[in-house]
Amino acid sequence: MAHDARRPLTHVTALSLDSVEDPELVGDTEILDSDLVRSLSENLPSRLVGSDWRLIYSTSSHGFSLSSFYRRCGTSTNGPTLLCIRDIDDSIFGALVSSPIVISEHFYGTGETFLFTATPRFRMFKWSGENPHFARYDPSNSFVYFFFILQGQCSPLHCGCGRGAIWTVA
Repeated sequence: MAHDARRPLTHVTALSLDSVEDPELVGDTEILDSDLVRSLSENLPSRLVGSDWRLIYSTSSHGFSLSSFYRRCGTSTNGPTLLCIRDIDDSIFGALVSSPIVISEHFYGTGETFLFTATPRFRMFKWSGENPHFARYDPSNSFVYFFFILQGQCSPLHCGCGRGAIWTVA
């Protein structure tokens, strides 16, 4: 084949490494809409891109028991966990915890962990690197903490300032 008979190289946008496909959602969600799924997908650690998202706990299906939540997390996953919360004011927020959510008296997780709020607009809060404290549930005090200093920012999640970013009372 002669040199000038070769077909020219073309740019194919469909194969762009910048595009992120939405994950497949396994289970019915009452919190995640397509915009939130897209925003979260665009900010996942690269090792999670393309993974399906499987619902493991919902208060409407499984009740409001924190021990049920931890039991389902402990038996249903061995990888990162996306926690999405809608409060009584319809605010949506949560965390991607880089490891399974477990009962532990010690903090766990890695710098891949992040917090987010979806209302009034999507905002993500990455780890600042200032401490190694990510998530913890200590059954002796009935508190759940997602705690780390977030690049010096405070938000409706009560980030940084020496307090837990997300905390609940059992």
